[in-house]
Amino acid sequence: GANVHDSQVLPKLLHGRETRYWGDSAYTGQKQVARSKAPGIKDFTNIRGTRSHALTEEERLTNRRKSSVRAKVEHAFCIIKRMF
Repeated sequence: GANVHDSQVLPKLLHGRETRYWGDSAYTGQKQVARSKAPGIKDFTNIRGTRSHALTEEERLTNRRKSSVRAKVEHAFCIIKRMF
């Protein structure tokens, strides 16, 4: 349905030949699900901080680099969604 986040239907979004996937912190914990569909896939999901364990500066920079890749792709989808 329209109210389901992509991370909940990840296996349906993969065709099996992917080598990498990028996701926001909602995709944390989906590595095994992705690998069951695409065995050689590498996880480029953002690291999630918690109340008791804040992100280090290095983790924040890593997340920023990953997000910059995702933003380029998601911007195109935003334009398409607005058109239709």
